[in-house]
Amino acid sequence: MIIYIPLEIPARELSGYLLFSVIAVSQGHQVFIAPGNDLWMYKRLNLLKKGCYLLKNMNVPSLSEKVYRGFLKDGFDLYCHEQEPSILWNNFERYLDASNIKKNQTLPFKGVFCWGERDTLEFKKLFKSKEEIFTNTGSLRAEVWQDPSLIFKNKNFKKNLRPYILVVTNFGHFMGNKHWSEMSIVKRSLEQFASHEQEKVFIHSVQEQISIACNLILAVKHIANNWPKYDLVIRPHPTESPEYYDNIFRHYKNIRVIGNSDSISPWISDASVVIQNGCTSAIEAVMQRTPLISYGPDRVFSNQNIPNMLGIRVKSIEKINDSLKSIINDKCYESIQVKSEAIIKPIISIKKSNSALTMVRIIEKNSSNLRFIKIKYRNLLGARLAKAIKSNIDVVRKKFGAKGIDISQPNIDIATVRREMELMSKMLELPMPRLTHVTKSSFLIS
Repeated sequence: MIIYIPLEIPARELSGYLLFSVIAVSQGHQVFIAPGNDLWMYKRLNLLKKGCYLLKNMNVPSLSEKVYRGFLKDGFDLYCHEQEPSILWNNFERYLDASNIKKNQTLPFKGVFCWGERDTLEFKKLFKSKEEIFTNTGSLRAEVWQDPSLIFKNKNFKKNLRPYILVVTNFGHFMGNKHWSEMSIVKRSLEQFASHEQEKVFIHSVQEQISIACNLILAVKHIANNWPKYDLVIRPHPTESPEYYDNIFRHYKNIRVIGNSDSISPWISDASVVIQNGCTSAIEAVMQRTPLISYGPDRVFSNQNIPNMLGIRVKSIEKINDSLKSIINDKCYESIQVKSEAIIKPIISIKKSNSALTMVRIIEKNSSNLRFIKIKYRNLLGARLAKAIKSNIDVVRKKFGAKGIDISQPNIDIATVRREMELMSKMLELPMPRLTHVTKSSFLIS
């Protein structure tokens, strides 16, 4: 069986997908990971053999519905494992509204893999006629978070670094590679501006994010001046530009801005403290049992409140020193950890379980007719040629002024991917899969 996985943000998604791939290959399957646009192009050119397509979003806007209908027509089976958003919202109904997930929408999936008890029950309640497709499998990402032995650390990790406080930023609308107005175009294409109120909330959340970002920047400067024995490591969100933070902090000897193209997990694992506002890193810090400070104003308009309910909640610079002292010097954090774990317990299944194997078993059961289909080397040659031709055409079109063409692609370090899979295979006592590099952003694992 072939399992296709569209990749959007490697730093966030790739480790979980590699874990899934190691497990799936051990059961006799192939996994083809590539950007979603590439997979859709290969599909239109009849370069993809029938298989299972693992999507990452529950919302199905009209444009996506057309694409999915094409896959279903040609014998593909669709599955969904949402990557992140629902776990950030303390009000699930508001999450559904903001994501444009409606009970009368198309639901083309043979299986939906849920993070925990809450989203499983809420989705079943919303889609009563198809409640059997929802399963609380836990998350691939969460499985990596709770097992540090699966986390690969490259040779430059922590190089020349003292004990450090990790500051994780999440201000893509303000400090991002794309201007917030560009993000509004994306949201509109996903039909998330169905009402004036939804668009107004988005604009207010951008305004709010700017204020929170400035508060955090001032707090980092304060900590750098008052805690000289610690380094501060700034880890920008994958949607942000590290260069912006380097401009702000470059004159501080004890502040280091790191890249955002690889996994944040090893940085969280070895940090003395994690500081964040409204970021998934808060949940990962709790699962890795790394002390956490949730700093700054609440995110009122975005409603993604779960992260700021975790760890020690601090809203002013005046109180951040006391919080750091209680963690670093007094080490009185265990009760905070217990409280934080209780908050995320219904949201994320944190038991030691094999989420990847559970997902594979469900796919095998529901798509048994696709079990013996395999990708051959000549199929990969066709994909390479098609991608090369498309890339060259896009460059020419962009030079001649064509709008809306994004020629950027994630450049996957295949050597790092191989080493990470070697580590996972070793820890799980499974054979190391074979890795075939197709393009700079896609590969086959078999």
